[in-house]
Amino acid sequence: YRPETDDFETFAHDPEDPATLHATVIWSLADAPGDRLWVGTYGGGLALFDPATGRARSWQHVPADPASIPSNSVTAILPSRADPRALWLGTYDGGLARLDVRTGRFVRVGRADGLPDLTIKSILEDAEGDLWLGTDGGLVRYDPVSREVRTFTEADGLPSATFGLYDATTLPDGRLAFVAGSHVVAFRPEETRLARTQAPVVLRSLRVGGRRRAIPVGGAPLRLSPGERTLAVDHEQIRGGGLG
Repeated sequence: YRPETDDFETFAHDPEDPATLHATVIWSLADAPGDRLWVGTYGGGLALFDPATGRARSWQHVPADPASIPSNSVTAILPSRADPRALWLGTYDGGLARLDVRTGRFVRVGRADGLPDLTIKSILEDAEGDLWLGTDGGLVRYDPVSREVRTFTEADGLPSATFGLYDATTLPDGRLAFVAGSHVVAFRPEETRLARTQAPVVLRSLRVGGRRRAIPVGGAPLRLSPGERTLAVDHEQIRGGGLG
C-alpha cells in the first residue's frame, strides 16, 4: 500500500519466474533488514522478499537434506532479539526450525527433541531468550541454549492444550498472551511458578508377589527372592505449580 497515492501493488506467484514468491497464500510476515520482509507461505516455503524490486529468495523443503526447512507451510516467523543470526520459524507439520541467516541452513526441533506436536501455531520470545510456542499439544517453553523443552497442559492450569493460529502477543507490561481454546492466557515468564526441572515422582507403596512391601529408604536396594516374579509400584508425580 502506498499512502501517498492511496493505491495497492500486488506481488503474485509466477510459476515461470523462480525469483517471485512461490505461493499465493501468505501465512506469516516479519520485518527483515534492508526494508525487506520475511514471508511465510502455505505450500511455498519461506521467502526473503524485497518490495522495492518484487524479487524474492526462497527456501523450500528438500526431503533428502536435513538442513533444509522442515516444511513448506510456515505459520509463524520470529527474528530473535537474543541472537541476531537466528530466525525462528513455526511450521504447520514440521515443528520448529531455526534459520541461520548467514549460512541459509536450518536446525530442526521436532518430536524427538521433546515437542508434543509438530503444528506450531505461534511463537513468542521472553526477556531471557526462551521461546514460547502455542501448539495443538500444549504451551511449550523452549530454551535455545540448552535445547530443553517443557510442555504445559491442562494439568498445569491451562484452560486448554489447543492454541489458536497466530493468536499470541507480548503485552506492553511484558506479559505474554496466548489464546488457548476459548480463553486468553496471560502471564509473566519471570514470575510464573514454572519449574525448570521435572516434577518429582513419589513412591506411595510397593507390592511384591501381591503382598505389600516396605519402601526402601536412604538409597537402600529392593531385593527380590528367586520366587518373587511380580512387582507393582503405586506412585504419584508431585506438581509444583503451573501458570498463574
